[in-house]
Formats: sequence, C-alpha cells, structure tokens
Amino acid sequence: MSKIVIIITHPGDAHRDDFIACSLALAVNPEASIRRMDPVFPEYLSDPNVLVLDVGRVHDPKQNCFDHHQLPADADPTCALHMYAEEMGWTEALSLSPWYNYLAMVDSKGPFKTAELIGLPRYPMEMVDPLGNWLVAQFKKVKVLPRDNAMLYDLMSQFGNSLLLGMEHTETLRSKIQVHEVQGVQILVVESEDTRGLGNIKDRDYPDAAGAVFHANRGPGWSLYRYNDDPRLDFAKLNGHPDITFAHVGGFIADTKVRVPLDHALELVGMARVIQE
Repeated sequence: MSKIVIIITHPGDAHRDDFIACSLALAVNPEASIRRMDPVFPEYLSDPNVLVLDVGRVHDPKQNCFDHHQLPADADPTCALHMYAEEMGWTEALSLSPWYNYLAMVDSKGPFKTAELIGLPRYPMEMVDPLGNWLVAQFKKVKVLPRDNAMLYDLMSQFGNSLLLGMEHTETLRSKIQVHEVQGVQILVVESEDTRGLGNIKDRDYPDAAGAVFHANRGPGWSLYRYNDDPRLDFAKLNGHPDITFAHVGGFIADTKVRVPLDHALELVGMARVIQE
C-alpha cells in the first residue's frame, strides 16, 4: 500500500466501523491526517496517497478505496473495517474476536436484522457500551484531525496501535498452544501467563476442548481452567489436595501452589474429570 497522507471518512454521524478503521489507519500511517468529508473531488478517489474509508461508494483496494454502501441489500455482512482489514492482512487475527463480525452485521444490516442473524428476539440495547458511544461522539464533532483535536488524534493512534499489538499477541498465542487428551477430553496447554484471547481461539479452532492449563497470573503455579462450564470437569474436586492452593467452589478454576511438571498438572486435571452416567 502506498504511503497514506490523508484519510477520508464520512461526515455527520460517526460509527464504530469508521472510528476503528481510522484508528488502525493512523497506527500504520502516523503522519496522516483525517478529514471527515464526502470525497466529492475525483482526485481523492484516484490518489493512492489518499485512503478513503466508509464513503465514496467504491471498493477498489488498488486505489485505497474501501466503502460498502454500494453493495446490494442481500450481500454478506461487511463494512469498511472488514474491507480494509482484508487488504492489510488482519482478517485472520481480528476474526478471532467476536465483536469483529458482529460490528459488520450492525453496520451493514442494522440492529433488527443483526438480532435475527444472531438468533435474538430483539437487538440487545442493554448491552450498548456508553464509553464506546462517547468516544464515537467525540469523533463526530471534528472535521479534521490532528489540527482540530490533537488529543483525540493521539487517543485514536494509541487505540489503533493497541489493536495491532493485540493481533500480534493472538498470533503468538496460537503458535504456543499444545493439545492434550486427558481421560477422553481435550485440554489446551499454553506456556504463558498472558492468555488474553485464548477463549476466542478455543471456540473457533478447538470447539471440543473442555479446559486449559496455563501459567497462573496470581502465583507461581499453573491455572487449571474449565471452559463454558463444561460438565466434564469440576475443579472443586481438587479442594484440599496438597498441590492445590485454591480451587473455586464453582469448579471452573484451580491453581497449583508451584509450577509442577506438566504431566502432573494434567494428572490433576484428570482428577477433576466428571464421569457422566
């Protein structure tokens, strides 16, 4: 992709997809400015140094134009962020976050169709994020960044960089996953304390996994963890075991006192196995 000096997105109401897409664009193009405007001048749509997001009714990655509003009503859910992410090679990492696909549904199909697509009787207004709404509202107020609002520019750049670091972390985490079978159940093992996103990876890549073993973040031992209240594991059974410092009464997690050999940690998982009749 050419060096981007101007990022254009639509004026008026701001939305999460253009806010996030612009934040990522700033992270990889730190010298660029954002203009919230209609790209009325043809040179904007044909200038490879101008990135056009969510406006212009053109999807042409060669010209750095990423809009979805010209697509037919029955097109698959997509948004400017999805189009830009695909061009940048971010789709695999971002798609492991449930919000990523949900965002495209809301933006391209609206809240009522989104509720239907995810099997809800109505859109969950109770789950609307007030912090996210406030941030997007600040973006709506400006016409040019950074000149009009350097603080928001810096915030968006930092947010975009945090997403890039998150994608890097996700790919690193995926490369560390080992799969073990303990008494007929699949257990994921990760030699890491930072397991952010492991549940999302598990849901997509290892749907049959019942639990995981990873470095405890509150002590020197292992954490033994149960996913989605899987009935095949109950770590409360380990309460009182000499190698266990804590076993939650809810049965979803237990920590060992020290980082015992992995084979022994998996033996402890086996002791928590629930045999169903």
